[in-house]
Formats: sequence, C-alpha cells, structure tokens
Amino acid sequence: MVRKGVRGFHPGRLRSAREERRARTGHATGRWTQEHVAELLGVERTNYLAWEHGGRTPSPATLVRLAALLGVAPHELTDVDPDQATLVDLRQWAGLTQGQVADKLDVSRSLYAAIERGERALDERHRAALSEIFGVTSDRVRAAAERG
Repeated sequence: MVRKGVRGFHPGRLRSAREERRARTGHATGRWTQEHVAELLGVERTNYLAWEHGGRTPSPATLVRLAALLGVAPHELTDVDPDQATLVDLRQWAGLTQGQVADKLDVSRSLYAAIERGERALDERHRAALSEIFGVTSDRVRAAAERG
C-alpha cells in the first residue's frame, strides 16, 4: 500500500512552530531543538529533519501529534486555507486514514474513498457522523464534500 503524507504540508510552518515554542520556553533549557522534538515524538532525528527540510511529509497521525506537541492546530502546519478544506484535509487534520474513517462510518474503504473524491453523494447520516469524527460542524463537512 502506498502511503502519502499530508496534503499541503508546509515544512517552514513546522520549523516556525518549533522555533516559536522554543522561544516561549527559553533557548537556555536546550528544549525544542529538532533532536528534542524527534525524541518526544519517538522518531529518528533524520525523519524529523526530513519533515522540516521538505524531504518527507508526516503521516496524518504524526501531523496531529506534532501539532499537539507544538501547541498549534494541525491545519497550521499546512498551506491549506481551512475555508477551502476538502474532506481529505479534514480527515488528515483529524489524524486519520481513509480506512479508519470508513471503519468508523461502517462502510467500505472504497465507498468512503469515492465520497472523498466527490464520486458518491454524501448523505445526511454520513455527514453527521463525519462532523463528529472530524470535530467540525456539519456545514463544514458539507462544504468540504462539495469541493471534492
């Protein structure tokens, strides 16, 4: 299975969030360095460096962990305007894969993928469930689904 990283991930925003966190806590503590963040996440420093330098993109789950660690919302580590978010964005900002969302909706992964691509209509029941899963309003889910 090919896994893609988060759509619109912005390495510069990750670096800025880490540097802002470091400035708030003081440089003298030695905290919030790239190595420190990698250690807190339980990943190799080289993986973290690749995210900050644009060589790799974190998974949705890792994006959510990074955002929580740095005290920002997941979308703040991307260049996607929240008012232009698609279902893919909402799902990734919730730290979930298509399969995980499909399981929560009790539908097949292929059906959920078709909904995400705008190939299948999003019914009211699924819209309400996605609202809860993603932690956003039903209107936001509707608008994201309309964007495809």
